[in-house]
This record gives sequence, structure tokens and C-alpha cells, in this order.
Amino acid sequence: KYIYSECSYIELYRGQALFPEISEFLAKYGFKKTGEFNTSFDESGKPVQSDFLFENLS
Repeated sequence: KYIYSECSYIELYRGQALFPEISEFLAKYGFKKTGEFNTSFDESGKPVQSDFLFENLS
């Protein structure tokens, strides 16, 4: 029913899936982002990664 996952906005590891890809993949299985927590920012204030809660709405 729920998935809680840390996802990155920028590539921290070569070849890693980023938040948009993960969100799109989970949407195919009925999951929608319902929360975002613990966001980390770089020195310029841009988000680097967050914890996300996805809920299966199907």
C-alpha cells in the first residue's frame, strides 16, 4: 500500500535512477507521491535528495 524511499534530484552515483524516473515507474503500478520529507540542499540552495512517501491508489 505504501513505499517510503530516498530519491535524488541530481545524479550522485553513476547510472542511478532519479526522482522523476522512479515516480514515473511507480505510477505505472498505481502509486502516487503523497509526501516529501527530509530534503537535503546543496550550497546554492537547490534540492539534492528527499525522502518520499508513495501510496498505491489503485
